[in-house]
Amino acid sequence: MFTFVTRPVPCLFVALMALGLGACATSEPPVNRVQENVVDKLTFSGEWYSLQTVIDAPYGAGYTFVGEQGSLEKIEWEIQERFLLARRSFEHIAGSEPQGLAGETEENAAVAVYAIESHFDIRRQYNPVTGEESNVVYEDTQDRPWHQRKYMRVDWSKNLITDNSFLVLAKLFDGIDTEPVSYYVQNLDA
Repeated sequence: MFTFVTRPVPCLFVALMALGLGACATSEPPVNRVQENVVDKLTFSGEWYSLQTVIDAPYGAGYTFVGEQGSLEKIEWEIQERFLLARRSFEHIAGSEPQGLAGETEENAAVAVYAIESHFDIRRQYNPVTGEESNVVYEDTQDRPWHQRKYMRVDWSKNLITDNSFLVLAKLFDGIDTEPVSYYVQNLDA
């Protein structure tokens, strides 16, 4: 016949060891692989105001001065796959916009166009077989179509519209021609 003798001290020791080892399993802090200049697409909803202003000019410039401004535009943003467009939210001259095929007014004139580098979602990496998430946060560019993704990265260094009315007097009298030039000051300390 078998007799079991219960000893409270070894059983208690085994139970405490099991609890102690379970506490050793800590989660790793997240590893963020998301690059800078992330913009949430919801930021571009509603109407905005846009104003070009000269913030620096050479001393001998006869065609402009610091503080010169273009015209104030009321704009709405349009997000496309490759471009971010800033369109006037009103007709510049009432009745001047052409009528479309359905009798609706066509899109208003674009006042600025910027290249979109990528559309993505920010999420944790996961094992595609088990679905278990890891501690790595990354830019997901594959799970959903571009127009359903939440974030994008815009190249703000260059407005792709070259013909605008800013500095029109310099164009007329000094023969100055304007074109977009890539220039973007990035804050790496943020």
